[in-house]
Amino acid sequence: MSLDDLTALESRRIQDVNREFPEVLTAGIAHEIKNAHAIILKGIELMENTESHDIRRYALKFMKEAVCRADRITRNLFTASIESLPRKESVDFQTVLEETLAIASPLLNANHISIDISLLSDMPKVIFDPDQLKQVLINLLNNASESMDNAGTITIRASKVLNNEGEAMVRIRIADTGHGISEKDKAKVFDPYYSTKKQSGGMGLGLFVVKNIVEDHKGSIRIESAAGEGTRVILDLPCQGRDYDKEIDAYR
Repeated sequence: MSLDDLTALESRRIQDVNREFPEVLTAGIAHEIKNAHAIILKGIELMENTESHDIRRYALKFMKEAVCRADRITRNLFTASIESLPRKESVDFQTVLEETLAIASPLLNANHISIDISLLSDMPKVIFDPDQLKQVLINLLNNASESMDNAGTITIRASKVLNNEGEAMVRIRIADTGHGISEKDKAKVFDPYYSTKKQSGGMGLGLFVVKNIVEDHKGSIRIESAAGEGTRVILDLPCQGRDYDKEIDAYR
């Protein structure tokens, strides 16, 4: 293939991406609104089934947080159309995780999902946009919850590693006890519009968005899974410091 042919091929690819971007943007916004919608519905159900003013105030609080988060995310998606950079800063991962779990807890509790967390006593801060980190986590928690039939456990673990370039990373593993992902589906889970949940309204954009956010922050994501064996999502997030040995113990 000649240089002119390669140039023409790349030009057509860019044109295809530009044509698809408005559709991806619109669907991405719809996906995040759907996440907030699910949380709000669970909050309404909680308020309908209790007379406790404290529980109702709690429900209102997390519903408001879900709406505000969806508003920030949709504005960020619109901003992405003009190639704005994420607001990277030094972030306490544990704090962001706790805030995310507070938002997601009604959905997790309604599906009888327990959370098992073990982070590091000397957890370094990650370099990430805090709102986008919440977006990543809530998408992964929702996926894990939906993969389990009305009960199960989500395990969250952290370790410190160096990537292939010798850069310090925090490795986050999010594992579930769900039905797992087949080899055929695993090869496509990061593709836009590819979903194994079409019948339940899945749009196939959650992991596509997550991957783009993580890579925009110079991190990486991969999935380990097999049908019937649950799923592990492995995030490597950039962090402060470079004094970590490579991780050699296998995750269990």
